[in-house]
Amino acid sequence: MTVSVTDLQYVALAVPDLAAERAFFGEKWGLVEVAEQDGSVYFAAEGMPHPYVLVLRCARMRSARPIWSASRPPLARMCWPFSSR
Repeated sequence: MTVSVTDLQYVALAVPDLAAERAFFGEKWGLVEVAEQDGSVYFAAEGMPHPYVLVLRCARMRSARPIWSASRPPLARMCWPFSSR
């Protein structure tokens, strides 16, 4: 089955060093921090229609949590661990 993603709304990452990742995505990528709630930090991107495009949370093991998207056919979520290089 072929899946065509038509809209990526946000990506949620679990990271071991939240402060370093927060600085990286804010300073290097230029994302705008818009909220912090329950240990998660939310970033928006200028020109995007979504209220946030990235969610960071602290965890021992790196992982990508649900990636919400609009697609044809519908694809609810994907989840995979990062390699630990």
